Amino acid sequence: MGYEIRVLGELKISARTEDIDLLKAQQVVIDYAKENGLPIPSFESREGLSAEAIAKIKKIDSDSFFKVTSRGIKDTSNALTAYSFEEDFEAIIEVIKTDGVAANGIIYVIGEEQGDVQRYIVKDNVVTNEQAELRWPDGTSAEEVAAR
Repeated sequence: MGYEIRVLGELKISARTEDIDLLKAQQVVIDYAKENGLPIPSFESREGLSAEAIAKIKKIDSDSFFKVTSRGIKDTSNALTAYSFEEDFEAIIEVIKTDGVAANGIIYVIGEEQGDVQRYIVKDNVVTNEQAELRWPDGTSAEEVAAR
């Protein structure tokens, strides 16, 4: 029996910042072709996850914490047993980076034990992990009381 956690939140997938100008230029060419009855050129879209990346993420997410589409990753709202969530989440972000798109959003992880609440803030594929802090209304933290 493993440690059960609940995962909430979502990551939105978009073009990397450095690709946005290229995507805008491609759209101008497509619009011009449509307006002038020309053949519409085909460009590789980097706005969403590729089918290959989605398959890799689903394989990594064997615990089924996420619903994965080309446009994002959303929680399934299920409380599940986690064996390696943090390592799996880092591997998912690496797949997104390698696929050439950007993930942005917040994933909350709530554990079985009181105070085991953290969040993963993702901005342009960079993950920051923050642990929730338990405090009384006067601002005293549980850690400060325990240190007395």
